[in-house]
Amino acid sequence: MNNSYIIIINDNNIYKIEKQPFETDENAYKRGWYIIKNYNIGSYDEIVSKSIIYLNEIKNEMVYSTGATERRERREREVLVTTSGS
Repeated sequence: MNNSYIIIINDNNIYKIEKQPFETDENAYKRGWYIIKNYNIGSYDEIVSKSIIYLNEIKNEMVYSTGATERRERREREVLVTTSGS
């Protein structure tokens, strides 16, 4: 455990958010604001996980897809192959 925190004050609330290992202050604050803006959606652990995904998407241009998305895209490709071959 890192035991390093950032503090964000927003709308008379104080948020103490734990930094991830090797996370810069800049990234911690971006993640922190994501957590604050989405605080009422899901469990805290889920929001923290999504904040890490969010940070990876904007900072590292990573793309995450779910199995459902991959299955849909595969079906769409199959339909295109079937319709173009007839």
